[in-house]
Amino acid sequence: MIGQMRSGLRHPAGVAGGTDAAALAGEGDEEVMAVVVAAGAGEAISIVLAARALSIWRPIRWLPWRNAFGPGTFTLMTWAGLRGGISIALALSLPEGETRELLVSVTYIVAVFSVLVQGLTLGPLVRLLAKP
Repeated sequence: MIGQMRSGLRHPAGVAGGTDAAALAGEGDEEVMAVVVAAGAGEAISIVLAARALSIWRPIRWLPWRNAFGPGTFTLMTWAGLRGGISIALALSLPEGETRELLVSVTYIVAVFSVLVQGLTLGPLVRLLAKP
């Protein structure tokens, strides 16, 4: 899988002359690809959380019933938005190509983060927000 991803990753023009990541890292350097996947997953997790926060903030702030929510509602709704199944299905439905394996890997990492990290910390977050 990493070998397939390596062949599809290219640096933009001007960065190392647009060469393959494999040529820069060496054929046997799988750690570089792991870092690329981890960095992509980190960015994806940040974007997913920011998008979720924005999608929650707008209705809570602009609708007339916004005063019906407690002070921790926004934080709880943002963190509790567990997702992943549809994203994984969409990533797996991509046609074979240069970046399919990278996108599938990052999608799985985001889904696992959502279920494990957000799911396991939801109870402590509720208790923290419930304190007076």
